[in-house]
Amino acid sequence: MLTVPNTWIWDFWFARDGGLWHMFFLQAPASLPEADMRHWNVSIGKAQSRDLLNWEYQGEVFRPAPEPAWDDATTWTGSVVKDDAGLWHLFYTGTRKAEEGLRQRIGHATSSDLLHWTRWGDGLALDLDPTYYEVHDPSRWHDRALRDPWVMRDPDGDGWLMYFTARVPTIPEPNAAGAIGLARSDDLTSWKSRPPVFVGGFGQLEVPQVTRIGNTWYCLFCN
Repeated sequence: MLTVPNTWIWDFWFARDGGLWHMFFLQAPASLPEADMRHWNVSIGKAQSRDLLNWEYQGEVFRPAPEPAWDDATTWTGSVVKDDAGLWHLFYTGTRKAEEGLRQRIGHATSSDLLHWTRWGDGLALDLDPTYYEVHDPSRWHDRALRDPWVMRDPDGDGWLMYFTARVPTIPEPNAAGAIGLARSDDLTSWKSRPPVFVGGFGQLEVPQVTRIGNTWYCLFCN
């Protein structure tokens, strides 16, 4: 188990490179007077391990951009993948202070060593497409959900798939309008939204992770 002194750590994801496992996670100072404040004072931390039991903490590797920027408030949960050329890609959730952190977008950064990350352009990879997903309506839901990107190769051909937390406007009951959204890219840099792959039953379906066991695909999520 990984513990970091005087630090909140939560939502985590992995990347494997040879014999090393790399774990990324959200972190914030434990000195904050209220636990809920950790979400608004967040950065992405990293640790590595050879056996998934003994971890070496490597500190902060990514944080919100300087103001003004679309991700100057938070850098929340994401995923990491490696392209065919060996470059690592981090996809993450970002929010803006000018919008009080209420409108989420998905960002993109790259690295050659999993420690030093550079935003791709201004970092913005995917904004909300109102064709499929619910825009911000405070009378219906407190924020605009577009977060927790899980990126993986398209198993049916070339390109990449991105699953994410979203909501749809087509279900009258707000607490049942949660969805697992989908986007697709040929090159990891240009993304196009697709209809959601799952809708209903929950207000939000958080941190989706997709994996294959045998001939069946599974999507795990929090709610």
